Amino acid sequence: MNNKVLFVDDEPGVRTIMGLVLADAGYEVMEAENGIQALDRFAEQQPSIVLTDIKMPGVDGLALLKEIKETAPDTEVIMVTGHGDM
Repeated sequence: MNNKVLFVDDEPGVRTIMGLVLADAGYEVMEAENGIQALDRFAEQQPSIVLTDIKMPGVDGLALLKEIKETAPDTEVIMVTGHGDM
């Protein structure tokens, strides 16, 4: 298992803070601002963990989860959100 993490969020400040926290924890962090960019980065780097926001414009976190699990079912995907409802 590699130590690569892909963090996906449409808010730049959240990506910056989480990127710093994950890097301090020893992970190699890649970032994406939307689902399309995340799929490209995922295909290029094959991270073992993906942390993604649920609500994003375009390809949301749920669609991203589906695509990742279809191509790499062993990848851990953690869904996060700042919204209080689903």
